Amino acid sequence: MLIGALLPLLLMFFGVHMVTVLLVGLGQAHFIHCYVYQYRAGKMDADFFAKWVFGLTTAGAACFLLGDDVIIPAALIFILHQFFDDMYLYRKSISRTDYAQLGLVLTACATIALFEADTVAHQIAAVAMLLSLGIGLIAKERHIFWTLSIPFGLPLFYVLWNYQQGDWLIPLGIIIMSHYLRWLIHVYQHRSDTQKPVFFTEALILNMMFVLYAVATVSGVYHETLSQLLQGLFSLQAFVIWTMAHIASTMRPRWLSGIKKPSA
Repeated sequence: MLIGALLPLLLMFFGVHMVTVLLVGLGQAHFIHCYVYQYRAGKMDADFFAKWVFGLTTAGAACFLLGDDVIIPAALIFILHQFFDDMYLYRKSISRTDYAQLGLVLTACATIALFEADTVAHQIAAVAMLLSLGIGLIAKERHIFWTLSIPFGLPLFYVLWNYQQGDWLIPLGIIIMSHYLRWLIHVYQHRSDTQKPVFFTEALILNMMFVLYAVATVSGVYHETLSQLLQGLFSLQAFVIWTMAHIASTMRPRWLSGIKKPSA
């Protein structure tokens, strides 16, 4: 868990463009790998496809109506997804301090995203994250401290030193890539010894495919027609649509009533 939370922090020095390209490219690898995993687990039933189509169409309509502004509500929805997904994966009940940290991270994210370079907004976001970090330090269980507050808080303070428009995507992107990495680590650890090599190979192939996409996007080396195709699949708005389809397809009823899995 600590590796998954701390390693992506190195990306805060990469700049908003590189972080955005990586989160979009590696995100597609994450979605595909999750679908493969869900298929093998027998979870791709009618309910799965209904939720996936709902997420896809709802996000598509939102992109059409809101344009680039769709990124703000999508970011907040993703943070909620990470919060509940992590609780589910790690079989942990939710405490009041967890909800407090979640609320403060959402406040910081929304404030920066809505008001961009406004100095007061920066101050509000910084105070919210200091409170979140403080609550995490005194909490008995620091799960959210390591998986949400740290990945968002430290990059946020870094970009606020010399804030440029859109820099709030850096802490958000680091949270997202932390989510990818921790999912890989968690699933790998719970595979049998015979399954681990297969899972590792799949992860390596999928992520290398999209790392190559990311490098091609940054360097601009691909053909113009291929460029248009890639942008249609991997633009930020397209990424929002694929993300919302993924999130909708993983929604679990126990989110509303409790997190702990049955022991059987």
